[in-house]
Amino acid sequence: MTIQSLRTASKIFLIAGAIFLLAFLVWVKATTGSVVQENVVAAESAYHHAVIESATVVEGKDFSDDPTVAVGTVEVQMTLRLDDGQVVSSRGLDETGLYKAGRRVIVQYQPGASAEFQWGVVDVERSGRLLWLTAVFALAVLALMGRQGVASLIGLAFSIAMIVWIIAPAMLSGQNPLLVATLGALAVMWVTLPMSHGFNWTTAAAMIGTAVALALTVLLTVVSVDGTFITGLANEDARNLRYLIDGFQLDLRGILMAGIVIGTLGVLDDVTVSQASTVAQLRAAAPNAPRAKIVAGALKVGRDHLAASVNTLFLAYAGASLPLLLLFAIGGVSLGEHLTSETVAQEIVRALAGSIGLVAAVPITTILAAMILDEDSAVLHDHDHGEVHPEQERLVEMYGDNSDKTT
Repeated sequence: MTIQSLRTASKIFLIAGAIFLLAFLVWVKATTGSVVQENVVAAESAYHHAVIESATVVEGKDFSDDPTVAVGTVEVQMTLRLDDGQVVSSRGLDETGLYKAGRRVIVQYQPGASAEFQWGVVDVERSGRLLWLTAVFALAVLALMGRQGVASLIGLAFSIAMIVWIIAPAMLSGQNPLLVATLGALAVMWVTLPMSHGFNWTTAAAMIGTAVALALTVLLTVVSVDGTFITGLANEDARNLRYLIDGFQLDLRGILMAGIVIGTLGVLDDVTVSQASTVAQLRAAAPNAPRAKIVAGALKVGRDHLAASVNTLFLAYAGASLPLLLLFAIGGVSLGEHLTSETVAQEIVRALAGSIGLVAAVPITTILAAMILDEDSAVLHDHDHGEVHPEQERLVEMYGDNSDKTT
């Protein structure tokens, strides 16, 4: 099969995929809005923003004998001024010294509680500080990456919007979580890769490689979750969702699998773009090299990248689940029992299923890119950031550089 015929098939796949994903997004958005309103219990109306006007420690309260309360916890009597001007009283436990006069908090009204506990502080308001941190991040990206940074930030905004406005509402309306997450993740990839790396055959190879590897990850995730009898009930946040949903039974196992797919996509993008770019540069540097040599050389580069990426994926999951890892330090339970408990096992499945998909993405993307890229397809800034990989030098020495190019 010639490069031209492969490119034609790739173009058809990408265009058809874009049309299908667009239709899916429009359909999901059009059919889930009112359903979510009916299914989700009206809890947000019970939350209010307020500022603490005064906070006084309640004397005579000793929690030193209560193992469920952190050392140093005190009970605090607070006066709160809501944003609508109403002044209310609240009493609660302060474990970390956060309840101080002048601090903005989020409070919840519970009419069924006793009078002194009807208003309770549920969290500290962090929106202002998070906005500053976001602004610093955006400026750092723009200062380093320039126009490509703008595209990356737009892609990030699109990813967030996809999860908040499309994927989450679809799950809350009763749609299959894994299907919605998979198609939503593909839609994110279909938009963000061309936006960040340009419309070219290198990006096309990365997109197709990502789609195939993501499909494999979905299959591995389903088999792994079903095969290890994971229910999704080990996650406290997921269990709490059940109390906020009416009208149908939330698929917690599906939500767990959806999270694995979405979490894997970000690392997959990085690996597939790097591999496609590696093939393009090797082909540009050694246009006379046989396709098999290009694949072999790119795979050597890919193994270097993959060694770090697999560790990155595991550390990302480990960091998010650090309290679970601390269970290993608790005596009385063997390491094997810890590892096979659902709380820990679901994180192991999450990391391994995503890592296997990541490993598969390297040869899939490399072979595909070698089949559709030629010496004019190089994207010189994506892979090596200005450095020449030893594999590129070796192929140039063996097969010559662009000055030897034949048509």
